Amino acid sequence: MSWQTPVIVSAAVLAFVLVVVCVLLYDRRPRRSLRGRHVLVTGASSGIGRSAARLAAEKGAAAVTLVKIGFFM
Repeated sequence: MSWQTPVIVSAAVLAFVLVVVCVLLYDRRPRRSLRGRHVLVTGASSGIGRSAARLAAEKGAAAVTLVKIGFFM
């Protein structure tokens, strides 16, 4: 192993850390309210879709949900 390998690994780790820090610092804009907005949520019968629809409704949005009842051929 030459001296270049640890330098390259260190540079890659440093670049990754810088990207993570920039992403965390960039998303500092104020959040807009959902009150009075309309939200369409697909897959709302369970899981993440159901939680997203419930959260949107709690935040004051009119949540329209789409669920799959069954598949017929």
